[in-house]
Amino acid sequence: MLYTAPLHCLEITMNKLKSITIRTDDERFEIKAVILSVKNYSGVVRKLKGQNVIAIMMIEEGKFMAFIEE
Repeated sequence: MLYTAPLHCLEITMNKLKSITIRTDDERFEIKAVILSVKNYSGVVRKLKGQNVIAIMMIEEGKFMAFIEE
């Protein structure tokens, strides 16, 4: 069952998020979420070198969540 909600109603506990699936009329995207403990954004990029990183966000100081297209 696919649950859809207006974005203003959506609440996500970031440390429990594992993946996101985005479906369009003709494509499906699987986005994996990983949490890394590094000093800065470039540390995330170094650790995930060779992977298709589509977004990085800071959760707290020294802790980042990266989204990787699989």
